[in-house]
Amino acid sequence: MKNSYQAEPAVKILSEEIVNNELATDKHITQEPRANRFLILISLLALYILWGSTYLAMRIALLGFPPFLMAGVRFLIAGSILFLILRVRGKRAPTRKQWIGAALIGTLLLAGGNAGVAFSEQWVSTGLASVGIAAVPLWTALFAGSQHISLPAGLMSSSAQMLVGGAVLILLSLVIKERTPDLAISQSLWAIAYLVIFGSLLAFSAYGYLLRHTRPALATSYAYVNPMVAVGLGVVLAGERLTPMEIVAILVTLTGVGLVSLGSSRRGRSAKAICIRQPQENLASSE
Repeated sequence: MKNSYQAEPAVKILSEEIVNNELATDKHITQEPRANRFLILISLLALYILWGSTYLAMRIALLGFPPFLMAGVRFLIAGSILFLILRVRGKRAPTRKQWIGAALIGTLLLAGGNAGVAFSEQWVSTGLASVGIAAVPLWTALFAGSQHISLPAGLMSSSAQMLVGGAVLILLSLVIKERTPDLAISQSLWAIAYLVIFGSLLAFSAYGYLLRHTRPALATSYAYVNPMVAVGLGVVLAGERLTPMEIVAILVTLTGVGLVSLGSSRRGRSAKAICIRQPQENLASSE
């Protein structure tokens, strides 16, 4: 009797603590102050428009730069600026283990992902190239074990990834002997400046804010909107034309990503419900 009497309050306290934590988390996310909601809206618009416009900016930058060198210069400059700003504000530099983690993610994400999009834009339209980024949630779900990699906190993680990714891309450009950039094409220089300031610095800051103040599903919703923005800008400003087959490919990809994300969201809610229900069941059995 004594053991059961002692176990009951412990289970009850655990149950109440989990339920209260869940309610507090939901309240914190869904009941943002009005000012924060405005910042969330501005951050979302920044991601949708700025990141959606980077595909056209990359197409213009390719007029004077080869793809890997262009991407390497972009990320190396943006990463250096962000790193200096963070260090001046007193942020700690990454540890050796965190640099290694940033090197892995930066190489895969920037050198293997973003630079791959730039490489493909030499032959395909900006809208079609942007569809590859729409599949990022699928790869994120597949390689979910990346969450055990040690990374710096906040924007310092983005800075370290851009620094390493940019260095890898420039080295790759030298190894494969890409063509010498034509600095006389001023449009390319302005496009790279746009990519550094708006595509990397401002958009990454907005993305970091969304990750800290909203649910991940909302923060990553840019993956569904950016292709539409890229298609629209490519058609209106660059005179691009999509074939019926390309339109079907875009719709199929976006639909598939949406279904996978919806399934993941439902599994997450089910897991949360199980976590809350189990302590309640234990409480009932102890009584």
